[in-house]
Amino acid sequence: MEKLHQLMTNAFNQNQNNIQKLQAQIADSLQGNLIIESNKRSLQFYCSTGSTCRRYLSKAKQQQEIIQLLQKKYDKKCLKLLTQRQNAIAAFLKKDPHDTFDEIWNDFPTECQKKLIPFKEPTVRRLDLWKHKIFNQKPLAPGIKTFKTINGETVRSKSEKIIADLLCYYNVPYRYEMACTLNRLGTIYPDFTIYDIRKNRLVYLEHFGMIDNPDYSKKMITRYNDYIESGFADHLIISMESSTQPLNVKALIPLIKPYSLNQADDMID
Repeated sequence: MEKLHQLMTNAFNQNQNNIQKLQAQIADSLQGNLIIESNKRSLQFYCSTGSTCRRYLSKAKQQQEIIQLLQKKYDKKCLKLLTQRQNAIAAFLKKDPHDTFDEIWNDFPTECQKKLIPFKEPTVRRLDLWKHKIFNQKPLAPGIKTFKTINGETVRSKSEKIIADLLCYYNVPYRYEMACTLNRLGTIYPDFTIYDIRKNRLVYLEHFGMIDNPDYSKKMITRYNDYIESGFADHLIISMESSTQPLNVKALIPLIKPYSLNQADDMID
């Protein structure tokens, strides 16, 4: 589904919830409508129950009634605006085609695709280019203990193997220790770089494996702050463990599943 169509669908659903909420509030409010009149010195309030019938409301004696009717007046204006917007969104969704640019591309035979310049890079092509792109990787020091992942990569710890295998199991496109440039630090090597195909961006997964070690913990706090100050706050996943608390796999799963390629139904350009 195209991103714009999805956004409008979400807006329609949210508006519908808000409309129902306001309708319920208005239905539960006092009978009548508030009329506000202004003179040179103050505001005067009346409760109208018909086209000509109205009742004066004293600020001193009927303050709560004024407040409730005032809220009702405000809610009705908000309801009117939401209803107008809902009608506009419904009209858009009715006319807007559901086709995606990927679907248009896929309608052409492969031989024809090779001759085309795509308006938007097809998802499959974007993913394939990223998977086969040569990247700089942090070199492994000789003699250190290493672990092999399901994908055949060599990683530095048992926890990193667990994370890599988890990413593989959920079909999340990733690279291990791929070079990344931070504004403050220059080139660093995040533990895992995930390709968020839906938003066409990179997400970084860092595993902090010795947080009860004071020196290590200090470095990790600095690394985390560098990510944040470099504008990567919403591009970052953190996992942690200590000598007494191992990696919490169950807590990590919901953090990586949104990037799974298996959820093809919600792919957007």
